[in-house]
Amino acid sequence: MSKTKQEVVDQTEKTVKDTQKESPVVTVIATIFSILFLIVALTVTVSVFVSKATGYPQLFGYSLLNVQTDSMTPTILAGDLIVSRTIDEESAVSVQNGDIITFYMIESNSGQRILNTHRVIDSRQITGGPLGYRMIYTTHGDNNPEGYNEEVWSDDIVAIYTGKRVKGMGRVMEFLQQPTGFGLCVLLPIAIYFLYYLIDFVKKFSAYKAEVAAEEAAAAAEAAAKAAKEAELSEEEKRRIAEEYLKQLAGMQKPEAGAEGEKPEA
Repeated sequence: MSKTKQEVVDQTEKTVKDTQKESPVVTVIATIFSILFLIVALTVTVSVFVSKATGYPQLFGYSLLNVQTDSMTPTILAGDLIVSRTIDEESAVSVQNGDIITFYMIESNSGQRILNTHRVIDSRQITGGPLGYRMIYTTHGDNNPEGYNEEVWSDDIVAIYTGKRVKGMGRVMEFLQQPTGFGLCVLLPIAIYFLYYLIDFVKKFSAYKAEVAAEEAAAAAEAAAKAAKEAELSEEEKRRIAEEYLKQLAGMQKPEAGAEGEKPEA
């Protein structure tokens, strides 16, 4: 038994409403979360690729650095993520005593070139370099023993600490910069995010197609009903014509029967 026009429309409206049924609060929260996640993911992605080129992460003139030792305790703790302003060679010769700088140094045990963050306690100027002079800074970790200092050339300074840090986030950033962390915490969520919206798009597109199909089915049902009504009226018209024709025949037969029954006068 075929569905009526109203039944088809009602069923389609129910399907569309069920597909698009979402709480406004949930929608707003999901949108905010998505935007924040994309910002963080983009920041981490850019930082990772930039760090591969420069040796340390930086973005828009600032660098997010992970502090791995407690040499600057209590000012900066191990595991903190510090925000530093990157500087060029010209700015590096203007560093003041008391500034906390991040610089390259040669690690004594491994001989590798690593980043370190200490406070400037003294400086002296020497001739040479692109600017005609260079600076040598004496740095000291706030938590290091007295006399345990590092001398730093101005050429090796990469950033100055802004005084802003996020406790414990340095280890998180370090993990995100590793292939495993980047894949699990950035690439995988992004893939899930786009997969979710792809599925949502398919659902809404399917609901739209169902709505169009329902409208077409309703229009077809209406046209069929109209055609059936016209066909029904035509049959009634045929019966009416047949009845009138029979009546006319009956009327024509009655006078002839009366004429046969009469006798001629003598």
